Amino acid sequence: MNTKTPCRGPRLNFTATMIAALAFTAALTAAVIPVSAQEIEPPLTGMIELASEPSRAEVYLGDSLLGRTPLRIMARHADSVRLFYPARLAWDAEQRALPQHPLRADQGVVLVRFDARVQLRTLPHGARVFRGDSLLGVTPLQVPRDAGPLRIEAIGYAGSDWNPADAERQEKLVVLEPLEDMADAQVEFRSAGLRLPPASVLLPAGIGLAAGVVAVIFKQKADGLYDDYLASGDESLLSQTKKYDIYAGISLALLQVGLGYVIYRILDE
Repeated sequence: MNTKTPCRGPRLNFTATMIAALAFTAALTAAVIPVSAQEIEPPLTGMIELASEPSRAEVYLGDSLLGRTPLRIMARHADSVRLFYPARLAWDAEQRALPQHPLRADQGVVLVRFDARVQLRTLPHGARVFRGDSLLGVTPLQVPRDAGPLRIEAIGYAGSDWNPADAERQEKLVVLEPLEDMADAQVEFRSAGLRLPPASVLLPAGIGLAAGVVAVIFKQKADGLYDDYLASGDESLLSQTKKYDIYAGISLALLQVGLGYVIYRILDE
């Protein structure tokens, strides 16, 4: 019996043709359409990052305060902004403008440097710092290295002269020596004794107080007599009630006059 083997020639030829076609297409694509790498530079945003050394410098556009460094500003304002350190209105304010060469938004951070300064601290705290006859401020205080000789003074302490140019570091502590009379001084506590007011105040106050007590007594007497009058109907009791009411009114008037005079003398002194 004869067995026929199936013919695979046409199938193999078709597969080889497809592989060759795909390889040719890939090679053609690679030659005609180059693969582009991802952009490394970010797209332009129209903003510039400002930084200063030291930081916290004021950034002005004309007379408008934009903020303090570090700060992002619009690139079109680069030629108009000004930086001031430590502040625009400070006695030792330094002004800086941005570099004159064209700035791009993709160039990174623009660093503006200011002159070196020294942080002045004193013991005791809050000493006054003078340059000549001008008061620069109280410690702690930042002073430029080129500020020249300074005078440091505090009440009860001997003054000290200091030049920021001699500082070896960015911070200087000046210890002031107490004066001898202040060092030897002792704190004394004196209790204030009881001082009575003058007789011109005590006498009206006493009369007014006594009149107040008498007014209360007369008023209570009048109220009792009026209650008896209502119970008995005796007209003589009503007459006595009116009399004591008058006495109480006079006493109350004396009380008001006395208190008014005392208040007047207290305010007058």
